[in-house]
Amino acid sequence: MAAAAVPKPPKPPRPRAAGGPGAAALAAELRVALMRAARRLRAETSDADLSDSQYSVLALLERDGPRTPGEIAAYERVQPPSMTRTLAALLVLGLVTRTEHPSDRRQVLVSVTDAGAATVR
Repeated sequence: MAAAAVPKPPKPPRPRAAGGPGAAALAAELRVALMRAARRLRAETSDADLSDSQYSVLALLERDGPRTPGEIAAYERVQPPSMTRTLAALLVLGLVTRTEHPSDRRQVLVSVTDAGAATVR
């Protein structure tokens, strides 16, 4: 008695080339969608007069806890002097505090205050 032939599974579709004709249209649609999402996020973030970078720093500190200014600058991909200005503005607004680093007296830790945490919630 002959065994029944087992059908072969269908071949998966071939991946399209990254630079194919639809890539430019997809990139344009994605760009528009991201711009709309960014605009909506800025409108809904809070009533405070904070820049996007200031809000991002507060959100980072609220989510991950205290960080050194250098760690925050690296995370935000900005130069340390720029982060120093951002942190100084947040300090004046009472949204962050600076404390002594527990193991390195040359460093400080930046923490979000209750007011800062409420701003990002």
